[in-house]
Amino acid sequence: MDTEWGIYFTVNPILLFIILKRLIKRWSKAFLVLSILLLVQLSVINTLSQLEATGRFGEEELFQIIDIGYFGLILMLTLPKLKRQRNGIKGGKAKLANDCIVFKTKQAKIYLENPMRGIYIQGGAGSGKSESLFKPIIKHVVEKSITGILYDFKSTELSKYYYHFQKAGVNNLTPYFVDFLNPAKSHRVNPLAPEYLIKSPYAFEYSETIINNLLPETIKERKFWDRDAQSILTGIIWYLKKHHPDQCSLPHLISLVLEADTQQLLDKVGSDPETAGMVVSLRQAMKRGAEKQVAGVISTLQTALSRLNNPEIFWVLSGNDLSLDLNNPDSPKFLCIGNDSSLPQTYSPAISLIISVATKLMNRPHKLPSAIILDEAPTLYIPNFEQIPATGRSNKISTVFGAQDYSQVVEKYGSDKAQVILANLGNQFFGRTSNTKSAEIIQSIFSKEDKVYWSSHHNVGSSGKMVHLTSSDGKGKSQSIQERERLKISQIMRTDTGQFYGVIAEGSPREFIGYQFDYDKEKVDVSKGMNAIPEVDSETIMNNYHRIISEARNIIEPKSNTALLDI
Repeated sequence: MDTEWGIYFTVNPILLFIILKRLIKRWSKAFLVLSILLLVQLSVINTLSQLEATGRFGEEELFQIIDIGYFGLILMLTLPKLKRQRNGIKGGKAKLANDCIVFKTKQAKIYLENPMRGIYIQGGAGSGKSESLFKPIIKHVVEKSITGILYDFKSTELSKYYYHFQKAGVNNLTPYFVDFLNPAKSHRVNPLAPEYLIKSPYAFEYSETIINNLLPETIKERKFWDRDAQSILTGIIWYLKKHHPDQCSLPHLISLVLEADTQQLLDKVGSDPETAGMVVSLRQAMKRGAEKQVAGVISTLQTALSRLNNPEIFWVLSGNDLSLDLNNPDSPKFLCIGNDSSLPQTYSPAISLIISVATKLMNRPHKLPSAIILDEAPTLYIPNFEQIPATGRSNKISTVFGAQDYSQVVEKYGSDKAQVILANLGNQFFGRTSNTKSAEIIQSIFSKEDKVYWSSHHNVGSSGKMVHLTSSDGKGKSQSIQERERLKISQIMRTDTGQFYGVIAEGSPREFIGYQFDYDKEKVDVSKGMNAIPEVDSETIMNNYHRIISEARNIIEPKSNTALLDI
């Protein structure tokens, strides 16, 4: 009997400790709980031994009682944990659409239950954003077969993860990769295809995207030249859509502006009643004899568009390998767009246009769950983007907005819109920053806390004049409560790689300070993914370039017999 008691007293606590360690995660707490349970066990065994001695229980019954007790303890410790996990991951209809993203850290797992509340990721170079945050998000998107778009600032850095995870798992989506770094091995897309231009206001918004990215100064302040440049651009887009749908593309638009003179351009756009109204101010200026003023507008537009006048851009934007209706239930797909980090401003107008068109098509009811993932988002300007996290939530869109620093968002979108973007992205992650103002913003998110401070004093006194008749020796302590910042500026600016501070809109924990995220440096193999895209030779790209210019010239000449409409 003593031997069997010894086995029970040794083996069962070991098994129980293993379970405790798995549940509690920390050695110290597991030891504390186990110690309490062992004391209870000793008391129970002592009581049962006394009962056995009285003959009221047999040896077999006593072991059965102990087994039932251990089983009850395991259930008591396990069930609440399982219930919390079940509620965290399957917490309602809205959360099932995109499911729960789990981030692993040294401190504890972070459960982001509703990605549709938006995700803001901020961290300077070397902060570990890609490996710690973007990589788990992309893996989640692949595993859940979520449609959408990924902007990869350093081409293939993030896109390779998508192809890697898709190859490793089960995903029924068709992936596409539009790569401006290596256009010869890129899928082709036409963001100005007629099917995307449902109404003329769409042409106006897409021309705004082009102008804002070509001329960033127009984002904050519009001048006469800028407004009229956008008007003529809108008119050309709508004219091509109505009269030359097969040539309705950004490369054809660029060629028309660069090949035609001012009068030819206005005559062509003015030959249609609807497009004539779009350029009415320029036509009136020409009638008043202000040719130089109009020529200045066209010249501004030509100078801006000349940045996009190269064979590689023409090649990528003149094909139709995919539809930008990415979350269409009948044809779901995922699009990765790669920029050239050495020439970001050259390609940002085209990339911003693609994303603007795609998000407008995605942000509609009765579509599949989708994601908009933007790495280094301030390198692009997407008009009205600040509204997408709020309006897209009801259409099952998860928005991920990445930036190195908040000041970049302010510089690109302006202070007011930057604040709206941050406010509409409820899940926020902040990594290393060298900007004191940004560190202050992070500090303010975590507010202040009351801290108790104790001070001690020691008083020595005496009475009498020349001779001390009596003396006193007093000691005491005093308490004070003071408000202190929970997070120091210096602490934020010394953040390690993969270490982040943040808040979670829905999930647990609701906030975290200095959590060290898993920094996964796993090698990614894309030999059967991105490299499977067929490569074209330079001659094909050049032939396409010359063909588009020739088609643009044919639109201009011979001139239409339709007379210029009277104003």
